[in-house]
Parts: sequence; structure tokens; C-alpha cells
Amino acid sequence: MHRITSHQGRDMIKNIRGVIFDLAGTLIDNGCHAPVHAMRVAFAKHGLLVSDETIRTDMGLPKRAHLKSILAKPDIKGQWESKFNNSPQEIDIDRLYQSTNQKLKHIVCNYSKPTPYAVELLHYLKDNGIRIGITTGYSRDIVNSLSSKIHKAGIIYNNLVCADEVKNPRPSAGMINKILDDWEIYNFGRHQFIKIGDTVADIQEANAAQLTSCQVIDTCSDLGGIYKYNKGKKNREYINSKKYYVMKKFADNGAEFYCNNLEEVYKSLVGNR
Repeated sequence: MHRITSHQGRDMIKNIRGVIFDLAGTLIDNGCHAPVHAMRVAFAKHGLLVSDETIRTDMGLPKRAHLKSILAKPDIKGQWESKFNNSPQEIDIDRLYQSTNQKLKHIVCNYSKPTPYAVELLHYLKDNGIRIGITTGYSRDIVNSLSSKIHKAGIIYNNLVCADEVKNPRPSAGMINKILDDWEIYNFGRHQFIKIGDTVADIQEANAAQLTSCQVIDTCSDLGGIYKYNKGKKNREYINSKKYYVMKKFADNGAEFYCNNLEEVYKSLVGNR
């Protein structure tokens, strides 16, 4: 995995025609807190204690699939079986999903602040004729709750596709394929498009769509806004160790590039045009 500012990164980015971003944790909601909060509350309503770390493990998946994955973990499944005397069923996942979306609708706008340099990067792309797409694990309902807030904050795009709008969302390529179909981009031109995200699901989505993947580190879900809560020199070693773990995780799952933040992508583009 190469840094976007490396020789390989600069070569890749110089002829770029389009960028497809993830939303939460990449363009907004530094550390991806809104879905963690909503899922924790939804599980608590059913009497289950689920840690933030457990919730973050499969972040990036469509929310219903994410909830199903959490319920399949042995400790969470054990809690459920102990409380309800049976294994979780599809109807139970539906109820958790409804609870999660209800909570998200009430809180998601509180987590709509753009990540550093997101707005500058998006406007640079637009001004230079580079197409902008967004794919998200949120449903269209949740994005509709967010849209006016993020537009006012400067988040712009040509296309945004939600997980509930395609048959095969992440980790499959359905959302990206829908965007590229709208742009009339076919397989032979996909090397000129990149996917920027912050979770393993984003890498899998990019790989499935045959796009180059670039992962953002500083604002990613795995770090959960670590800089905000660990200020000062004494915590630098801890932060660096966490960043190394995340970078290795992304590399092991097939990410081709990484950036510490979107400012690095912006400056790489500016330097190549």
C-alpha cells in the first residue's frame, strides 16, 4: 500500500477523471460516530450491551447487513439467546434496523460537519471537470435527512447512491456500478477512477468494481476521532500504534493507496495539474 503523496500515488492521480467517495468517516462525521451511537442505542433497547469497538468492526456495510453481522458474533449472539431463549431471526434484525434508522434520523445532522479539507477537495474536483460520486451504507431516508445540512456545509457531488437503492451494495460493486453506468463509463475506462473511503467495506467495494482504492486514515471509523480524545505529546505513541494497526488492516485487505487526510489528496491533485 502506497501513500497518495508517493511517486506511485502522483502517477496514479495525474490523469484521474472521477472520484467516488464514501460519506460518513470520509467526507463528514470525523470518526464515524452517528451510526455507532444509533446502533448502540438500538441494541440497548433490546437489552443488549454492544461496545463501540464491536460496532466499528464491520462499519461501512449497509446498516441492516451490519446489524446482522454484529448479531452473528458469538458474544452478542450469546447475549441474545440468554435473554430471549432463541437465536436472532430475520424479523429481529428488521426491528433493530428500524430502531437504528429512527435514532439516526434524530441525530445524523449533529454529525454532518465536513472532515478537514473535504469541501476544498470537492470544489477543486468540480472546478477541474472531475466527476464526483458518493456511495454510502446509509439508506435514502437517512441521506434525505442529511442533504440540506451537508449541501449548506459545501458537500457537492454529481451522483449519490444509497445502500438500499441497489440489489448488491457493499461489499459488492452495485452502488459504484450504478454511478459509472450513469456516467457511461465502461470497464476499459475504470482505471481513471478511484474510490476513497475509510473502512474495509470500501476497499471490497472498490475491488469488486475494479477501481483503485485509497483509504483515509485520520478520520476513519477505526480511529473514532482519536485525535480529539488523545491530545498532547504523551499520547503520540499510542496514536501512532493505532494508525499502524489500521494501515496494516487496510493493506491486508487490498487497499492500494492511503492518505492521512483529504488535504493530501487535494495537494496531490493540485501538484499534478
